[in-house]
Amino acid sequence: MAARLVAFLSTGGDSMKRAALYARVSTDDHGQNPETQLLPLREYARRAGWEWADYADHVSGARPRRPQLDLVLRKVRARQLDVLAVTRLDRLARSLHLLLELLAELKAYGCDLVVTEQQIDTTTPGGRLFLQMIGAFAEFERALAADRTRDGMARARAEGKRIGRPAAQYDRKELRARFERGESLSAIGRALGVDRTTVKKGLRDLGLIPKDLRPAAVAGE
Repeated sequence: MAARLVAFLSTGGDSMKRAALYARVSTDDHGQNPETQLLPLREYARRAGWEWADYADHVSGARPRRPQLDLVLRKVRARQLDVLAVTRLDRLARSLHLLLELLAELKAYGCDLVVTEQQIDTTTPGGRLFLQMIGAFAEFERALAADRTRDGMARARAEGKRIGRPAAQYDRKELRARFERGESLSAIGRALGVDRTTVKKGLRDLGLIPKDLRPAAVAGE
């Protein structure tokens, strides 16, 4: 939907806040209409005395590209907006990580966030506190995830399981034969479907090259 600009004169003579009213509807549900979200946002903007423009995307929240939101963020970076207003947080992002990134960017460029249905307004102390709480919970979740990862790796080591990527599989006999024919490491790697590092490790394991041999000393390299 093309952006629609509506301006109102402020009663106190101060400059009006420039706001982006953003709506997102999913392409999976053809019955959705962004006007359902934009109508209450416009009413909120009228009461607040903002100057505003409408922006709407017809995409799934899981998709990374949202052209109208990208446009809004370009205006935020250019400091052309004072407020971004949405009906719910899930209109902006479908994960806490992405939401925190967006909120950090808004804060960095001095743009406030208003979420009408969830009563979030970062122009108020309560709204700013709410965002700080979101950040604290996200940091706590990251710490828990790191602990779970470390605990899982420790259990795996204790049980004798291998940690990391599985070793590359290739024919050791063919490796030996190709090396003894004088083929280069790169050529051997292409033939076996592995990289040069894996070829060198295999040659060291077979005792065909010393462990401290420089790559340039290997025949054909």
